[in-house]
Amino acid sequence: RCQSDSLGPFTCWWNRGRDPIIHTTYNLTYTFNVQNPEIQVCPNLSTEDDFVKCRWDTTNGGNVHLFEMSALNALGSSTSSPLQIDPGHYVKPGNVEQLRTPEVGSDSL
Repeated sequence: RCQSDSLGPFTCWWNRGRDPIIHTTYNLTYTFNVQNPEIQVCPNLSTEDDFVKCRWDTTNGGNVHLFEMSALNALGSSTSSPLQIDPGHYVKPGNVEQLRTPEVGSDSL
């Protein structure tokens, strides 16, 4: 799941399933432009409860994003199928602040 606050900060998180009990290393590779891919690694991947999370300060709205998650532990490794998303579908608009309306009378309503 992903969410962007007004196409600014962009966060994605994945449910890693049940606790693997043994030490597991997660890795997220991504590109924010599928048409001209430059594969990168999540710079701040974190594990919180049952989720693996990555946050970016900004996103590239209008470009399809491609993600691939992998996990490695003593039992082996596994990599997800590539996931493509349009960040515009995950925007949470910012709160409206300092909204002003003109003075209107009761007959204007």
